[in-house]
Amino acid sequence: MTALDATGLQALQEFADAVHETGRGLIFCGAPSQPAKLMKRADFEEHVGAGNVCPNVQAALARAAQIFQELPEATRMLGLHRRRSDLAAQPAAT
Repeated sequence: MTALDATGLQALQEFADAVHETGRGLIFCGAPSQPAKLMKRADFEEHVGAGNVCPNVQAALARAAQIFQELPEATRMLGLHRRRSDLAAQPAAT
């Protein structure tokens, strides 16, 4: 997105809130200057979580790795972090 208005920001906030209600999180990254400034002024971070608005993809990946490591080990062991394509490529358990 190159620009963001109040309506778009509200939609993102509502989306972030809905995602959080499911127990999941969001990480936003790479917002150009105008959307980034608006998000900061509107305290958008309150909707997505502290540190989940990142300046670039590398920072977002580092943040995702940090969040993953903070998950309880039992959750990490469930394999919920794997992509469906990864799971489909695994041989069936016998």
